[in-house]
Amino acid sequence: MARIMLVDDDVDLTDSYRITLSAKGHEVLTVPSEKEARRDIEGFRPDVLVLDVMMDDMYSGIDLAQELHSRFPTLPILMVSGFNELLKEKLDFTPHKELLPIVKFLNKPVLAADLMKSV
Repeated sequence: MARIMLVDDDVDLTDSYRITLSAKGHEVLTVPSEKEARRDIEGFRPDVLVLDVMMDDMYSGIDLAQELHSRFPTLPILMVSGFNELLKEKLDFTPHKELLPIVKFLNKPVLAADLMKSV
């Protein structure tokens, strides 16, 4: 099964994702900030990274996706946000190799079944 790192400041949400994914045999690490993601990614070495768009600031998840993609270019990154409709007016969430290096964008709340299909 996969090693999955969930980066989101909504601890209740990541706990529910962790429980669901772990029950299916995945090894899951949850971290509440991009600072902790930067610190823990080397040791954990995830197969998949799931990032929230907005954490410490409006675009922190996007900045982190770009940074980690440059460090780990083969790491699949999924991005989630509960503010997709509002952000769509300002941002294009279409995956882009350099600007938004993600494989998929999911709207929060992400159903457990949809998350399972995506990882």
